[in-house]
Amino acid sequence: MVAVIYARVSTSTGKQDTDRQVKELTEFAKEYNIEIANVFQDYQSGAKPNSERRYLQECLSYCTVVNKNVNCVLMSEVSRLGRDVWEMTELAKFFHDHHLNVYFLRENLSMFNKDGSENTLFTMLFAMFSKFAENERTAIKERLKSGYNNYRAKGGKVGRKKGSTKTTEQLEQEYKQVIKELKAGLSIVKVAKLCDVAPGTVAKVKKIFKINLQQKD
Repeated sequence: MVAVIYARVSTSTGKQDTDRQVKELTEFAKEYNIEIANVFQDYQSGAKPNSERRYLQECLSYCTVVNKNVNCVLMSEVSRLGRDVWEMTELAKFFHDHHLNVYFLRENLSMFNKDGSENTLFTMLFAMFSKFAENERTAIKERLKSGYNNYRAKGGKVGRKKGSTKTTEQLEQEYKQVIKELKAGLSIVKVAKLCDVAPGTVAKVKKIFKINLQQKD
């Protein structure tokens, strides 16, 4: 079997990374003699439309156009594919139509069986796990909003603390994906959407690291 790894976290700020996902999936592939043809690491919210998720689109294109020997996409769990039920349903249809298997390690769930036949339980279980992923995103947003409002109600101040200015090294680590995309020639607006950060932040990073854009768009 030839597969690719697709790993995703919601932000490129350094608080999250895809290393653990890639490591676990690589070990899984090695154990079952699966050849890894490519690794796609995404730093974007799973709630965004599929069409706006650049690395997801690159992964799908690679599997169906660039390297047709690929017959499986490995992911650590269903929520890595996304956190919007309708967008995830659309992706499941894409996998099915292209007879491209997808395997989720945590749930031990795949669209097709080893003999190529359809897993009759996939549709039901995938729908259930997709809804769990969407509900989890909603719950996280509500907890953050509640905590923020409670903090403000108790007199908490919002904003950067004195003496919290970050070093260039810290900024480079925190915004490594932003820097990468800027150097690739993407515009400030596109980098902001891709990395889920404010355009002003992207502009600041561009200025600090003196990145001259040769825009592709």
